[in-house]
Amino acid sequence: MQIMITFKTPDAVEYALEDEFSSYERTCGDGECMDDDPNCPDCEEVSLKVDEQMEDARTFIEQFVQHGEMVNILFDTNENTATVIKRR
Repeated sequence: MQIMITFKTPDAVEYALEDEFSSYERTCGDGECMDDDPNCPDCEEVSLKVDEQMEDARTFIEQFVQHGEMVNILFDTNENTATVIKRR
C-alpha cells in the first residue's frame, strides 16, 4: 500500500537553516577581529561564503519543499520505504 502525506510546517526550512548555519564561523580567524567584524574585509569574505552556502542549501531544499513549508512524502508499506517527492 502507498500513502501520500503532505506536511505543512511554516518556517521549518528557515529554522533548520538558521540552526545549521548559526554555528558556522563567520570571522577570518586572525584572533584580532570581533565576531563578524564589518570593518575587516577578510571577515566579510568568510561571512559571504557562509551566506552563499546557506543559499545553496535553500535552493536544493526548494526542489522538495513548496513555499518553504509544504513537503510531500510517499510511504510504501510493502517496500518499507518513505520517499520525499520533488515539487511540481
